[in-house]
Amino acid sequence: MMFTVGVLIAIVSAASWAMGTILFEKIGKVMPAAGITFFKSALSVLLMLILMFVFGFEVPTGRQLLFLALSGIIGISVGDTLFFRSLQHLGVKMQVLYFILGQVLTVFLSYLFLGEILTLLQYIGALVVIAGVLLVIFDKQDNRPNKFKGIVEGFVAMICYSVSIILVKWVLDDVSAVTATFYRMLFSVVFVLVGGLFGKQVKVWMAPLKQKGTLALFVTNTVIVTYGGFLMSVVALKYIDVSVASILSTTEPLFTLLFAFLINKDKPTKKELVGAVVTFVGVLMMVIFQ
Repeated sequence: MMFTVGVLIAIVSAASWAMGTILFEKIGKVMPAAGITFFKSALSVLLMLILMFVFGFEVPTGRQLLFLALSGIIGISVGDTLFFRSLQHLGVKMQVLYFILGQVLTVFLSYLFLGEILTLLQYIGALVVIAGVLLVIFDKQDNRPNKFKGIVEGFVAMICYSVSIILVKWVLDDVSAVTATFYRMLFSVVFVLVGGLFGKQVKVWMAPLKQKGTLALFVTNTVIVTYGGFLMSVVALKYIDVSVASILSTTEPLFTLLFAFLINKDKPTKKELVGAVVTFVGVLMMVIFQ
C-alpha cells in the first residue's frame, strides 16, 4: 500500500516539475538563470517555513546538516542554475532528454551507494518507461544556436541532481521530508546569494520581477515546484527506493507534452502519443511487479 502511495506521489512530483519547466522557460526569457535559482529558492524557504510551523520544527544533527547542505548546494544551487541555462539554450523538449539520462544515472548510483536492486520485471518496466519517453524526445528537435553549450549544461545538471538525491536519501530515515526540503533550500539560497553579492548581480536578477505579470507568474510557479516538485519528490523517497522514484520521474516529459498543448497550444504528434502509452505501460509494470 505504501509503495503505491509513493508511486502516486512520485508521479505528482513529475507532473509538477513538467509544469514548472514550461513556466520557467517563459521566465528564463527575461531573467538570468542564477536569478531564477535564487528567488525560487528564497521563496521556497518561506513556503517550507509555513509547513514547519504546522508540522513542527526538527533540528538535524551535524552529519545530517552536512548531507542536506551538500544536497542543496549541488542539486539546487548548481544543478538548477545549469538546468535553467540549458532550458534557455535547448527549449523544453530537447532539454528533457538529459533529464532522462539523469534518472538512469540515479538508478546506477542508488545501486552503487544504497544497494537498491529492482526485480527483473521492474527492470523491464523501467526499460519500457525509458523507451516510451525516448520515443517522445526523438520525435522532433529544434536547431538552436547554443545547442552544444546547452547539452553540456544539461548533462552536468543531471549529474548534480543525481548526486543530491543520493545525499538526501541518506538522512530521510531520521528527518521528515519537510525538514529535509527546508534545509536543502536554505543552504541553496545562502550559497547563491553569496555568489550574487560577490558578482554584484542581485540587482540585475531583481529587475525582471518589476515587469508586469512576471512576479505573479514567478510566485505561482515557485509554489508549484516547491510543494509539488521538491517536497513531493522527497516525500516519495520515504516510501519507495531512489531507483524506482527516478524511473517514475522519467514520466515528466509526457506531462510536459500535455501542459505544452494546454498552455502553448503545441499539439503532440502521433509518435509522441505512442510514447505516452508505452511509458504508461512501463509505469504500471513498476507498480504491479514490486
